[in-house]
Amino acid sequence: MLKFYVFLIFSLLPCTMLNAAGPTASGSSQLGLSLQYRNVGGDFYASGGRLNQFTSTGSYGYFLFDGLMLKGNGVFSIIETGPVTFTRYGLGPGLYYFFGGTGPEKVKGKILPYVGIDSILTVGKAANKVLVQTSSGLVSGL
Repeated sequence: MLKFYVFLIFSLLPCTMLNAAGPTASGSSQLGLSLQYRNVGGDFYASGGRLNQFTSTGSYGYFLFDGLMLKGNGVFSIIETGPVTFTRYGLGPGLYYFFGGTGPEKVKGKILPYVGIDSILTVGKAANKVLVQTSSGLVSGL
């Protein structure tokens, strides 16, 4: 599985660097990938057991117009604590707007503020039970 993620990172990452008109110009794309592993244990849980968690999140955004990005988000997670294993996966859309210009001469070396909205629908399975959850929120940043 690790070989697949390494291949994915090194094969798709160069695709995001082909934006000749600027990073937020119409037709440009944005790719994001995050991998996380946690191992927590001791007296933190009443059973005294350990919690192991692996989470992978990814996103792909495409700029429909200068500064306006339509984004797709995905998540996959495995959580294990004692004899119980919880698997979660989900997909959802997002819409972002970046301020500050689109041409390379306007954005080179600058931090671009943005606002957006994200939404995701996740499905989780543990011990023959299914949990469906939706979440959405307003995001902003630099």
